Amino acid sequence: MVTIFKRTPAQLSERRIDPWHYQPQFERQINKIKDNLGALTLEVVIDSKRGVASGATPLGANYLEKGRVKFYRTSEVEEMFLQAEKAVFITDEDDEKLKRSRLVDGDILLTITGAKFGKSAVVSAKHLPANISQHSVRFKSDPKKVDAHFLVAYLNSKTGQVAIWREAYGATRPAIDFPSVRSLAVPKVSPLAQKYIGDKVRQAEQLRTWAKRLYRIPAFIDAFIQGALPLSLTDSLFPLIKNSNNDAIKELTKFLALNIEDAQMKQNFQDFIEKNKMGSVDIEREFFHINTVSTLAIEDFLSAQTYRPAITDAFDQITSKKFSTLQSISLEPIRQGATPKFSAIGNKCIKSKQTRDLFLDETGYEIVDPNDEQNKRIVRLKRNDILVTRQGAGTVGRASIFLDDEETYITDSLFLVRIDPAKANPAFVAGFLRSYTGQRLIEKGVYGSTGQLNLSSTALRNIPILDVPLEFQNFLGETLCTADTLFKLSTRLTQSAKTLVEALIEGQLTEQQLIQAQQALEDGDNSLDQAILSKLSAEGYAIEGATPLFSDVDELYSLLEDAEQAEAEE
Repeated sequence: MVTIFKRTPAQLSERRIDPWHYQPQFERQINKIKDNLGALTLEVVIDSKRGVASGATPLGANYLEKGRVKFYRTSEVEEMFLQAEKAVFITDEDDEKLKRSRLVDGDILLTITGAKFGKSAVVSAKHLPANISQHSVRFKSDPKKVDAHFLVAYLNSKTGQVAIWREAYGATRPAIDFPSVRSLAVPKVSPLAQKYIGDKVRQAEQLRTWAKRLYRIPAFIDAFIQGALPLSLTDSLFPLIKNSNNDAIKELTKFLALNIEDAQMKQNFQDFIEKNKMGSVDIEREFFHINTVSTLAIEDFLSAQTYRPAITDAFDQITSKKFSTLQSISLEPIRQGATPKFSAIGNKCIKSKQTRDLFLDETGYEIVDPNDEQNKRIVRLKRNDILVTRQGAGTVGRASIFLDDEETYITDSLFLVRIDPAKANPAFVAGFLRSYTGQRLIEKGVYGSTGQLNLSSTALRNIPILDVPLEFQNFLGETLCTADTLFKLSTRLTQSAKTLVEALIEGQLTEQQLIQAQQALEDGDNSLDQAILSKLSAEGYAIEGATPLFSDVDELYSLLEDAEQAEAEE
């Protein structure tokens, strides 16, 4: 569809005379900022001495797997946060050559080209030392003029994205230059209202950081199974679990955060963490290996890959102790889902792409109608069900746990494992299956070529699971589930920050309301904050009939308090 609009010479900027910049939908949204709040340019609210700078890719893209200086590309900017654990490294020499674009605490990173164009995140001390590529710019907000986390919430909001895209160049590959970055429209909002919104992003980061610590539990399970944990830790955890679950979680979190006095033990557990980042079960299958195996140990498959040292070592490690098979601790026979007929209306249906992580991805579901004649055999999930991907190079053998009560189904690409909670904790078992040892045991049952790998249902049923005291399993499993809650709440807090920015711009919410809520919070009263949070939904602010973003605000407050304490103890 072609849109025709006119602009007088007086309405044109010296920088831009192209029609893209003056599209009516862009100007309408920017005018809302001007009319309801007042607008400034980004140049006015950033540190002028530090300015705006971009980096460069080292010659030959010479990245290091390990090093001192992290190097952030656009792929590491995700949902207002920098993914430090996914960054590559560069040499000190390359960092010196790129010293103009070095990051400092409090910088804001904005992607200016590429698939993640227009995304931004705040840099903190934990991301440093670091540098950036030419596909991003860095600048630092002036704290007297704008809260950095508020600014990032705005830039990632719908209107913030409009402001960024309005300044973009290029048809097939959008980009934004330095003058355009400096010219970005920014709403003029009072400091207390900014802080109220910015705190939502800071809280999201706290929850996310704690969740990532707890997400190391599969590595902890691996170390526990191999007897590599300090006796002092396990000796202290068991009585704490009986008396105070909160104290036990604090003790565990300190260890997971590598707050370990013994340097050798710290390095040992760091090695377990790195080893448990391996991911797909077939990631090592093409490596060169030599192993000698007794004929008595030969089972279903005769391929050399099935008896790699890592696999036989993992199998011997578990079977040398008391264990149960995965099937024996399940409520019903382990089985695969059925081939569904997808539809436009119905219920969620999970495919293997939702099992990228231990916790199922909340996006990208297919839809099925369970009442359709062709869907009579589809399998419905229950809370705490474990799903294991049945096939696919790079995806086979991934284990995930379903932590929901919503009516949901699975496709034939997944195995369903329904654990008997009287015999084992489902989340503990899922965490074990995601550990390095668990992944090697799953790999033992994988067959086929690299183009199409499959997991044997018989092998899956016979996977040995170490007999661990149920009380300890429940503690680790429940704590692991807390990580999922933290991740989800973190996402909802960032969504709330963006929604609050939009509500201000649209005039649905006043600055005074946010100022009063912030002042009340500083006085220890969260009633006004609760009132605002209760009106937030995925659809926006104060949308009648919409499902609230936060179903249990008291749980949110409690976890925020715990996350703050966990951060202080690191």
